[in-house]
Amino acid sequence: MSKIKFLSPVHVKNKIRLGRNYDGGYVVYEKAIHHTDRLLTYGVGWETSFEEDFNSRTGKPVLMFDPTMFNGEYVNMRHFAKLMISFRFRKAKRYLSTAKKWKKKLTELNERNIVFVDEGIAPEKNGKYNSLEHHMEQYGLFDENVLLKIDIEGGEYGLLDHPKFLACLGRVNQLIFEFHDLKNRLREVESILRLLEREYTLIHVHGNNYGDTFYAYEFSGSGTNDVLIPDVLELTLVRKSVLQESDIVHEEESYPIPQLDFPNNPQKKDIPILFV
Repeated sequence: MSKIKFLSPVHVKNKIRLGRNYDGGYVVYEKAIHHTDRLLTYGVGWETSFEEDFNSRTGKPVLMFDPTMFNGEYVNMRHFAKLMISFRFRKAKRYLSTAKKWKKKLTELNERNIVFVDEGIAPEKNGKYNSLEHHMEQYGLFDENVLLKIDIEGGEYGLLDHPKFLACLGRVNQLIFEFHDLKNRLREVESILRLLEREYTLIHVHGNNYGDTFYAYEFSGSGTNDVLIPDVLELTLVRKSVLQESDIVHEEESYPIPQLDFPNNPQKKDIPILFV
């Protein structure tokens, strides 16, 4: 089986999991989070275990952005009206109950300094989306060490390699994101990681088993070097100046890592990472 060098992490000690043991949890470099002033996340999707775990372990504030959950209000009245008009009263009742619980949860999180912002991220301002530069200025983050997590369902392309985005990473000591649609965009993934490797070291990869897999074929060979790749891949990168040399392990490591990685979908087996 061939290795894909740009997707092969440096093996390190002192990695931990933040968040639940399925979709929503991510692996981080523990030593970096203790030198982090704030967690900044894009893409919440009704699941906040990662943000809550970070806050519980560090006591540090969290900003979480997502423009897709509400339309400026906790209850989408248009959606609620459609349920009522179509006589789906039970679904309408469940919808109101869920909205009420989420509003209460956000209030509780806010009291812990875990703040939800009804906005998203983009290279430039566009409606409810704004740039990383704008958000860092708005919340005074240029003087803080930041852990940045991005899971925006394909929106990472055109963002992670944008010059204005890259220029704002000076205070980001750890970067976590998901790449989607690798089967069609593997070259873009390589280009982005080549840019980021100037300042960051890739320390962890995990395949999201809610996505499919595909093969990168070696057409000239016998097939023994064909590579199975997850279509959705989670990656953790650490700023080189933060990663301690003594934590680098010069041994082979198998992925997924037991007791650290867990399948996003617990009803399916985790995806083996054989190209590292």
